[in-house]
Amino acid sequence: MVSEAAEAIRCLEEQSAEAVRRARELASSIIKQLESTEARAEHAEVAQQQSEVEVRELSAALARTQADLDIARRQLADKDERLAAVEERVRLTEAEATEAQQRAMEANAAIEKSWGRSDRNFPAAKICPQESKTLRS
Repeated sequence: MVSEAAEAIRCLEEQSAEAVRRARELASSIIKQLESTEARAEHAEVAQQQSEVEVRELSAALARTQADLDIARRQLADKDERLAAVEERVRLTEAEATEAQQRAMEANAAIEKSWGRSDRNFPAAKICPQESKTLRS
């Protein structure tokens, strides 16, 4: 019976040693997985921090671009306003010039009539011969 008890103890010791070995292998495997997971987590954290920095940089760039766009829009609106004013002044000046030309032609025609001179003798005919003929017709 002692030998059976010794055999049972030896068998239990072997089983215990095998269980300890498997537990250590399992623990080692778990440690490796944890280390790998920690490394991936650190890598992910670094990537997230870089992404956050990039987001801040892009947000700042977007804000600058929007500000530049607003400035450009205001400048364009100012230029459009100035252009409209210049176009209006040109239109008024053209209208005034047309009126002045018409008055000058009418005055020349009236002078020609009142003096009774021909186109060759009238000084305006020498300066603007085409208009003098048009007025006479």
